Amino acid sequence: MPNRRIEFVVALITIVAAAALEELFPPFFGVGFPFLMASVLAVSRRRRFVAAVFFAVAAGACEDAVSGLPPFMSVGFFLALSLIARNLPLPRGLAFLVYPLYQLYLAVWISDLNGGIFVRTLFSIPVGAAVIAVSYPVLLWLDRKAGVNEQE
Repeated sequence: MPNRRIEFVVALITIVAAAALEELFPPFFGVGFPFLMASVLAVSRRRRFVAAVFFAVAAGACEDAVSGLPPFMSVGFFLALSLIARNLPLPRGLAFLVYPLYQLYLAVWISDLNGGIFVRTLFSIPVGAAVIAVSYPVLLWLDRKAGVNEQE
């Protein structure tokens, strides 16, 4: 049985570090770096269902707070992303499409975004792919080092 306290502490550190990284990196043509979204993808595949859902909700709320979005705007997308990543066997190579879909989702619900939707979607493809490619192995390494799935 995995140690739940260690799992909680690692999740808390992951959310705080991802939110800090999103704030520290400047936007690239109006597109931020999706560290919280990448952490939701990584956590959804490796944790229990309840832990993955709570992590997605917390990361979505943190994304709303950091980005200045209306409440629960990112929570719905992150929760759907967590459930899709958990239940569908999507290859990691298709993960770069998640961030452009998020930009389109935001464009549908919010009319006043910085920059046009086409520029944001175009630049979100390489930015999202780079962040997911770098952060996914780092988060897996952190889970192994912390012993999240180890026996008590």
